[in-house]
Amino acid sequence: MPKAILFTLFFVKILTEAGFRYPKKPNGERFRKFIKEYFPADYRVEADNMWKFRNAAVHAFSPGPYALTHHNSFAHFKRNDSNQLILNAEDFYAALVFSAQSYFKHVRKSKTLQKAFRDRLSGKQGGTIAVVAPGTGLGEA
Repeated sequence: MPKAILFTLFFVKILTEAGFRYPKKPNGERFRKFIKEYFPADYRVEADNMWKFRNAAVHAFSPGPYALTHHNSFAHFKRNDSNQLILNAEDFYAALVFSAQSYFKHVRKSKTLQKAFRDRLSGKQGGTIAVVAPGTGLGEA
């Protein structure tokens, strides 16, 4: 199911930002909180099902409780004949962009979130940003 793979990448983005926002919460709780706080309103009531979808996609390449499509914006957030909510990839991507803009707007305004972001980034769970100059031998084969 190639669409499930695409959505899996979307979920990596959500869980990454949620980890920066709520570093002390367990994965499921931080994922759902992030959707409820930063996604467009239509998605907020779907936070629990989105977590189910995330798990189904990551562990079994399954759409879980949803029907997936792409290039069909007209069908997004409508129900199919099996009463599954349809998610269109491009519309879901737009919601991801919306959530990132909302989150980083919040970070820019909050010294507390800025500190949490820096702490997470520099911690063992967050990795780090590195700039490597050519010829240093770092990252070269």
